Amino acid sequence: MSYDAFALIADDLKLSPEQLFVTARQNPVNLKDEIQRSKIAKLPFILEEDLLVRGSKAPILARGMDLMKNIDAVFRILQLEQNFIRPPKIKPDTKLNNYLKNRISADLERISRKVRASKKLGALFQRAEKNKDVEYALKNLTVALNKYLSSPEVIAALWNSLRDSRGSSLMEDSVNTALIAMITTAAYFQVDRPLARPLRRAFITHIGLSALFQDISVLINGASEDDLRDHASRSAELAKNLDLPREFIAAIANHHRVTDYKGRPILESTRPALSERILVCITYFLLCVMRKNFDLSLAEAMYVMNHYARRLYFDRMVVLALGQMGVGGFKSRIISEAAELVQQCDYGYEPYLWDVNAAIPNRIICRHPSCRYLGKERVTLFRRVLFETPEHRFNIPEGEYRHCQKLTGQLGRRIVMIHKSGH
Repeated sequence: MSYDAFALIADDLKLSPEQLFVTARQNPVNLKDEIQRSKIAKLPFILEEDLLVRGSKAPILARGMDLMKNIDAVFRILQLEQNFIRPPKIKPDTKLNNYLKNRISADLERISRKVRASKKLGALFQRAEKNKDVEYALKNLTVALNKYLSSPEVIAALWNSLRDSRGSSLMEDSVNTALIAMITTAAYFQVDRPLARPLRRAFITHIGLSALFQDISVLINGASEDDLRDHASRSAELAKNLDLPREFIAAIANHHRVTDYKGRPILESTRPALSERILVCITYFLLCVMRKNFDLSLAEAMYVMNHYARRLYFDRMVVLALGQMGVGGFKSRIISEAAELVQQCDYGYEPYLWDVNAAIPNRIICRHPSCRYLGKERVTLFRRVLFETPEHRFNIPEGEYRHCQKLTGQLGRRIVMIHKSGH
């Protein structure tokens, strides 16, 4: 694995590679001065391979030479408007790796601030930042990344992805996944599984790093059909270089797994590790809310997630914890209870919670034509709610509904109980 010297120099000087070439041809003296004043001037730029010009067999610079000490020779070639066979490749080095890791950390911190300012997810982040464990994790994720980031291949992939718009967009998605995974984990430990603070915070950090790297294969290899199909296992292989605990590597490999080998809901036959249950949940939650996918509201996404959790595709307590941060604990519990109630229709039909986007949704609605429990109250849905997993299709069609008196009454009693319990 090696680094592109031109890309490193251009980035440090805040130039594109094309601008670097133009400047080298037109004003090499000033460019050399700028490089010598830059942060990278004292870094070892040791060539990984011979530097060759097209049409010449003799190298301009031989493998093992320091490019920085011979930059004049490179500029002369560019001034002659000749082209290199390949950009100069330089060997990974501890100082160079640390420089790149610091640049990556600064970029990820910038992306993190942007993600947390999201209009759709802003309320989620605002609730989360009141949690001391989340606050700790947000402050220390890039510190942890520097500790675990040791593979030149992964360093190069992250650094390169942050240099172009497509890769930067993928990194934004990865940071989003990491932040929400950590937030959900912190909430989960509050509602279901208390741990001593050091263990809790270590787990939260590890889940954040796992989420950050669960799609690293796509960043390195591109988004070809083959890589998208196998990206989870390939990402897990790459993540082994990070020295994460084995459980979290397995979670990366299985972050899309919602069924077992027989095609049944995963939690019917097995109980994966908590890290896997969290990554799977966050992966599908983000499919629900991201604009380029289904663009559901937070509340609609939580209802969809609870729909599948009650059918054992997702861990119900993980979904409840995510909902606590996403829509608040009280509303999250109502949505969870409603997802169970709608399975109790006497006719085996599929009623729905209404209005899931209200502060307190308190109706079960249905469009079954001959149900004896249908009340006179009518509800019109002007927009359908649609979500698909690889195995199933969740679809609430637009149209006219009436409320179910039986299930609405049961929901009302449960809402009162949730309120009295203080959740």
